[in-house]
Amino acid sequence: MGTLTPTIALVPVGTPIPTTYNGSTIAKLDPWMILLIVLFSLLALMTALFLVYWYINNIRTTDVHRRLLRDAVVDSRYRRLLRQAGLEESFRFPTWEYPDWEEPEQLQQLREQERKRLEMLTAMAQELRQRGELSEEERADLQQLEWEMEQIGKELSGRLREERIAELRRQREKLEAEHKAKLRQIYEQAVQEAESLVPASLTVAGMGINAAFFIELTAVLTIIFGVIILGLVGVLESGQIGPILAAVAGFVLGKAAVQRPGPAQPHLPPMSEERD
Repeated sequence: MGTLTPTIALVPVGTPIPTTYNGSTIAKLDPWMILLIVLFSLLALMTALFLVYWYINNIRTTDVHRRLLRDAVVDSRYRRLLRQAGLEESFRFPTWEYPDWEEPEQLQQLREQERKRLEMLTAMAQELRQRGELSEEERADLQQLEWEMEQIGKELSGRLREERIAELRRQREKLEAEHKAKLRQIYEQAVQEAESLVPASLTVAGMGINAAFFIELTAVLTIIFGVIILGLVGVLESGQIGPILAAVAGFVLGKAAVQRPGPAQPHLPPMSEERD
């Protein structure tokens, strides 16, 4: 057997040594290029996050402006529809339709006053009767008291009777309820007209984008840029990056399909006490 003689192959300086780095293409790139790519990815991520939170603040401000504009349009249309219908917000009893109308509250107060006056006159007449023999003047006073008591009794059993006052009160409550129903109908019509005139939003919020969407977008962007950076530095192989990006895409597309917005329903706020 012959003697083995070791040989040394001289490699020129600057010639790259072929190798792999965890199955990644990072070994084929210059280190400065890798650093620039990582810095660019971080800068892009920070820019995306800044735009996300800037849009969140913009949408919140715009939503406030939209509500103010909508309320102004609702009030304007409501006043116009009231004038067209010949109505007022405050209820006024139609005395032209009921010329003999009397307010039940005033009649109730008058009834209480007359009843107390009748009790006082009855006591005075009873005191005169208990005296026995009366003078001409006292008999005249007693007759006057009895006549006033008779007139008060007629009022209490006629114009000021409890049944009549209760009937007037029911009639007034019925007309008030009809008036409120008309006001509510006019207000709902004003809200519908305002919803059709005022746009759903003045920014991208009209596309169904809200704060929750931006939170999800932040997480997705962070994952995507993080995967790209980890792939560039060789922590993740190309076979691992694909499934991660596919999972992120499936989550986004699946959520968009499930939460597809339906037709917007107008929100009818309760009327204020003044309009009631």
